[in-house]
Amino acid sequence: AHVWPQFLPDGRHFLYLALASDPQSKSQSNSVFVGSLDSNQVRLALTSEAAARFCPPNHLLFVREGSLLAQPFDAKRMRLYADPVRVSGNVAAAYWGRAAFSVSQNGVLVFRSSPPGDPGDVAQLTWRDRTGTKLGEIGHPGAYEQVALSPDGKLAALQLKDGSVHHIGLLDLSNGVFSQLTFGPESQLDPVWSSDSRRIVYANYKEPGSPLSIMELKLGGSEPKRLYSDAKAGQLDDWSPNGRFVIYHDSDDVSFHFLSLGGQSLPDRPVRDGSHRDQFHFSPDGKWVAYNSDETRVLQTYVATFPGLEQKRQLSGGGGGEPIWRGDGRELYYLSLDWRMMAVPLKTDGGLQAGAPQALFQADVLNPFGESGGNEYSVTGDGRKFLLLEPVKTDIPAGTPAEQINVIVNWDAALQNK
Repeated sequence: AHVWPQFLPDGRHFLYLALASDPQSKSQSNSVFVGSLDSNQVRLALTSEAAARFCPPNHLLFVREGSLLAQPFDAKRMRLYADPVRVSGNVAAAYWGRAAFSVSQNGVLVFRSSPPGDPGDVAQLTWRDRTGTKLGEIGHPGAYEQVALSPDGKLAALQLKDGSVHHIGLLDLSNGVFSQLTFGPESQLDPVWSSDSRRIVYANYKEPGSPLSIMELKLGGSEPKRLYSDAKAGQLDDWSPNGRFVIYHDSDDVSFHFLSLGGQSLPDRPVRDGSHRDQFHFSPDGKWVAYNSDETRVLQTYVATFPGLEQKRQLSGGGGGEPIWRGDGRELYYLSLDWRMMAVPLKTDGGLQAGAPQALFQADVLNPFGESGGNEYSVTGDGRKFLLLEPVKTDIPAGTPAEQINVIVNWDAALQNK
């Protein structure tokens, strides 16, 4: 992706950030290029975690390893010179390469620092009831990104990050024992349970951009079985209760597919409005699917019939995502945009009837709305207990703000002595 352009003083050249296709790869990194309105030729300026910003008269500011650096830049020759100078450390990580700093033309610099006590992507599996009361923790903290409770409520499938790849693990909820199910240099993501809690399907990638393979693993069995492979697929969403279909969507979140496990897809439902749809989940009776969509330019949760996607109904009020059904289909849960756990009463006999969304409790999850494309919470079949991936934080001194905006006046004065 090419993002966050900024014009340079001549009004013809511009900076932009090219995001690495695999941010975890040692051979790839986000890079800042100089482009031109007059040519298709581009020039590499530097590597940087986030978008660089030009500051008159002659500096580029950029982020590396959490430090904000300034380096002289020749705006006529379009190249850097001299050595970079560290302006500040502890600059917050950028999401999609958006710079967590800004600079004015008269010497004022502002940047956002990382929250104190934030260890990154470490999560603790935590049980909470419908009021949000903490019932306990299960297992040890880890780099978990998705969680899915088995239909019988005895096990939890987890997606965990292992360096530059992802693997699937299993947590026994009776004793908190974790066991890793997949290994190797390839990534396995998006674990989904069969209705009998005996099998898991998941997505397998050799590397970003390679074909997605849908794999089936029988617990206690031997090697996983390949069910399907598709070069266009991006993420696996769900497995129908009768075991006949899986839903997956392309990496652009625009195209989605209902795949028969016999290898034939049902007719595609092309999206012509440019909106993104993902996180499809079958109802317990297999007649409906819940999903996210930003077709109103706000992320909302919807329900529609399967496979026709008819009788579509928006269930979230002020926005929300990560829908999950209760075991009997009479309630649907989602996270609101202000991270509240919401519940919507449902009746599906003779058509869909939905009650008003009800806020249950304020949820604290690692990546709201699933930056990994999956759910960071799961619900027991009776809807009484929620298992959440809650961020692990170290002790923070009393009175310390959760996040901090830092302002430096005359930030470039220190450069004169370098």
